[in-house]
Amino acid sequence: MGKSASLRLAAGEDEGMASPPCEYRVLLLATLITTTRDLPVKLRSLSTTEATIEGFNLPIEGTDVILKRGALDAFATVTWAEGRRCTIRFETALDEEEIRAQIRQPRAEPEPVEVETLEYRRPGFRTVGLTEDEQRAAAEWAKPRGRLAYRD
Repeated sequence: MGKSASLRLAAGEDEGMASPPCEYRVLLLATLITTTRDLPVKLRSLSTTEATIEGFNLPIEGTDVILKRGALDAFATVTWAEGRRCTIRFETALDEEEIRAQIRQPRAEPEPVEVETLEYRRPGFRTVGLTEDEQRAAAEWAKPRGRLAYRD
């Protein structure tokens, strides 16, 4: 019997007890709604009971908030806050399917773009195909102006 099993037995828990909820490490955009403002945040981890959030000007511990992402609206309380991160605990545990739906939201399919079948050719570097005016402009452009910075 391992240490964790013996600790569970000592605490009065049986070994057949369900494992703790899975925590998904994610990077998802969401909105944290307080009574005074809506904050754009990043979800850094998400489980059935809590989430870790990153953002600016996050609420302090004990603040009631709503986490909004897509179809998910979850009431929660800030349990830990430090710097640009905080942890919130959900009032009602999320079910596993709801979490998976947030993680695996399908990306919008890009609309097909019709490509015109125009033949594109790179312009030539020789004087073939240049008009007389273009040839004169090229010759004028090639003439040095003023003093040269150095000579060979």
